[in-house]
Amino acid sequence: MDARPGRKAHRSFVSESAVIQGIWRRRGHGDCLAWARTVKCPNPACGAQMPLVRSFWLATKQAKKAWIEPVVDKQAKTVQFEVKTGEGVPAKGTKLRGKSQCLFCGINNITDAVLRGQAQQYGMGRQLIAIVAEGSRGRIYMSPPPIGEDALEELYTEWLEQPLSDNARWFSPPGYGLKTYRDLFTPRQLVALTTFSDLVSEARELVSADAAVAGLPKNGVPLHKGGAGASAYADAIETYLAFGINHLARYSCVLAPWNTTNQNVVSSFWSASFANGLGFCRV
Repeated sequence: MDARPGRKAHRSFVSESAVIQGIWRRRGHGDCLAWARTVKCPNPACGAQMPLVRSFWLATKQAKKAWIEPVVDKQAKTVQFEVKTGEGVPAKGTKLRGKSQCLFCGINNITDAVLRGQAQQYGMGRQLIAIVAEGSRGRIYMSPPPIGEDALEELYTEWLEQPLSDNARWFSPPGYGLKTYRDLFTPRQLVALTTFSDLVSEARELVSADAAVAGLPKNGVPLHKGGAGASAYADAIETYLAFGINHLARYSCVLAPWNTTNQNVVSSFWSASFANGLGFCRV
């Protein structure tokens, strides 16, 4: 018997993580999906769903340059994205500081105030623009297939429906139509986060049992009352696991963009303004 405290809980978390990751990879989704927010063009003669992208770069290091090239069908008002590598530079982003551009009609003086109005009136969509995967020699980038969001059942949890603060001085997503906590996560992200959260309580019981087998006193005194036995040890592990999931949520939400220099996902707290990072990456 493996009597080291917490080993069963560790195996449980690793096993569940592998199952979740395997599901998404079998669906051909890679390690990370890069998404662009879309909003209805305010030009009455256009009205297309225009993607908002700060930069089409994926990797800017000289030896590993990669970028996204939009292929626009102005007649059908659709756009597909192709990943390019090697020599060359991408087009300018469609979401610049204080103004945005429509890829379809070319209007390029759309202010953030107009964007907010369009988002609140018509909502914001999202479109897959690139897939990032881990290769044998580093990151590899792939053009996205024409797929939509994961067909997952919506999780109902009461707190997810609570309204977000609409104080734009410190939290601006509600100004762009993201009104509730649910709007800050994709269905896939919610499945992963709730699965790991549910495992915390299960892990605590496994750790407590392992700790008792390992010889720690089984006196039931919790950590917050000065306990030093199996129950207190399990409390400590449970707390650290909760901290870890809390940290994961900073990267597993629709506020976490892609870092083109370091080629990684950035924390949701990278900027105080939602308008600075309308696109996001989903790991």
